[in-house]
Amino acid sequence: MPDLSAAAIRIRDVQKDYRALRPLRVRELDVREGESIALLGFDRAAAEVLVNLLTAATVPDAGRIEIFGRPTVDIQDAD
Repeated sequence: MPDLSAAAIRIRDVQKDYRALRPLRVRELDVREGESIALLGFDRAAAEVLVNLLTAATVPDAGRIEIFGRPTVDIQDAD
């Protein structure tokens, strides 16, 4: 049974400049294992930046993203 108290995705004070009018900013977001959410109000570029941050294809300029308790900045390769 999954640990419902631990967040599968944890975002804190993240900022990423992607050369738009304003940088992507996410103050706080927790998504637990098995939970489904919908995020609204992102344009296509911001949505792509968020996906890249969550998959560790890029790292935030500020803040912290953890996937299953592991900071994305520690992920060195796809394996």
